Amino acid sequence: MKVLLTGATGTIGGGALKACLAHPQITKVVAFVRRALPEDVSSNSKLETVIVEDFSTWQDDLLDRHMDAAAMIWALGSLSPTHKVDVEYPLAFQEAFIKRRSQQENPAGFRYIHVSGKLVEQDPDRKLFFMDVQRKTKGLHDTKAIALAEQTDPWWRLIIVRPGGVLYDGFMTGMLAAAMGKNWAINVGTLGAYLAYVATGGDVEGVIVLNGTIVTKGKELLKASS
Repeated sequence: MKVLLTGATGTIGGGALKACLAHPQITKVVAFVRRALPEDVSSNSKLETVIVEDFSTWQDDLLDRHMDAAAMIWALGSLSPTHKVDVEYPLAFQEAFIKRRSQQENPAGFRYIHVSGKLVEQDPDRKLFFMDVQRKTKGLHDTKAIALAEQTDPWWRLIIVRPGGVLYDGFMTGMLAAAMGKNWAINVGTLGAYLAYVATGGDVEGVIVLNGTIVTKGKELLKASS
């Protein structure tokens, strides 16, 4: 099984990459990146890296090389509100991939897994008291992605994952995550395990998955694999 990935140089995307490379069902991970990954990561035989200069443009020849993929984990985003990164880039991929794959006679099922955020707000008119622009920018993407999915044949499956605060793995951060509660925080390893699970066809109820569900299933997956 081939899985596509963006954001591999970041915390969340890096965790997803590690989990996907370790997953026995995933035979190939294609990471679309702006810069080369560290040698200790890029040397993995499962990994193929593709340098992308402009994430707003997806050429047919590039997409055609990866039409056999089963999923995309989109973990590319910005800490500050950036319409281009948080809205234009992911929608450009979705639209281009849907258009290209829809030309196939019997398109195989594909999961687009988008890492959003717990506090994302889809209502542009709602008054927010903090991080207004950032939360509504990401919410705009989610609203548009849901509308696009509703207009697309069932082979396209949209899953929006909304983790809370993502913490590095470790004893102390694990204690912090526990103190914050499963609805508000998650360790990167737990999130990565969940993203790999969803990419490989794991059961998901609905379009939007919240932090509590991610934590519960992610910990279950890690325990089973240890």
